[in-house]
Amino acid sequence: MPDEKLHRSFCFFNLSENYLLLVRNVLKETIKQGNTWTVLNDKKITEKIYYDKTKWSDFNIVIPVLFNFYHGLELLMKGLLSLIDNYELQNSHDIKKILKDLQSNIKNIEIINILNKYIDSNSMPKIFSECLKENNISINKFYIFLKYPTDKNISKMYNYFKLKYNEEEGLSLFKGIVDDIDFLMPKVVKIYREKESKS
Repeated sequence: MPDEKLHRSFCFFNLSENYLLLVRNVLKETIKQGNTWTVLNDKKITEKIYYDKTKWSDFNIVIPVLFNFYHGLELLMKGLLSLIDNYELQNSHDIKKILKDLQSNIKNIEIINILNKYIDSNSMPKIFSECLKENNISINKFYIFLKYPTDKNISKMYNYFKLKYNEEEGLSLFKGIVDDIDFLMPKVVKIYREKESKS
């Protein structure tokens, strides 16, 4: 394998890891804090107390965390595709096409299944699929949805409510994302090292 492709793959993996580890660390804190958005207390609840008790809750962190998560997945897939002989990486954010290209080129079903879970609207967690449906957008528009409160024409305002205030359901989703990141990262490192050893 040409050194340039290996180097490109390494760069994508390295940046992917930065994004995914940030997501993992934030979600672990959200899990630890219980993803609560209500505070019951005998004492008067001040704004500061409320902020301290809910600063890691999904209504505060979920949008930027999901942007980072999906960007990390895109970078991870591009890193894997960079390792494929005779595959020319495209400058595209079409995450469904990127996954389709990956499915055609790698045989690791476990990795494909995890990626598919977050990209295929028929397989993704209900919180995500309902949000896409509510806003009448595809997964390929999700990164825009997570970056801006409106569409490109600034004519449609997005509704983020389905992603927020999910308490127990959100905790379950976040635990799954953390587990999937913990599974993906060493698998990808192993694939990279195997390719590197053969070059």
